[in-house]
Amino acid sequence: NLYHIISDFGDDHFVEAIPDIKNFLTSEDSGLRYVALEVLTLNFQLQEVWQTARDFLEHDPDHNCRDIGASCLGALKRNTGDALTMSVLAHIIDNTQEESGVRKSAYQAFRGVIA
Repeated sequence: NLYHIISDFGDDHFVEAIPDIKNFLTSEDSGLRYVALEVLTLNFQLQEVWQTARDFLEHDPDHNCRDIGASCLGALKRNTGDALTMSVLAHIIDNTQEESGVRKSAYQAFRGVIA
């Protein structure tokens, strides 16, 4: 299925597929959005998707996409002490209206960003 194909592109570091993978970031299918962000961040380490990860975390209607948004922010800024990323994550951690799993992911990401 398409989820596995996108994941395989990342596992194989098939950089030619990056533009096509980016197209799935705006898919109506939350699973495709999730795997696209995950692959672009974790497999390709594309710093240019930082804002997209933030948008996922702050605005995606799907809690799984918000969760991967937090994780991806942490992965992109791991051990950098990046103040903006830490601020974004802290806002989610403090948001009692957010689902607990997303808040926990934001906390784990926050801890990873601390230099």
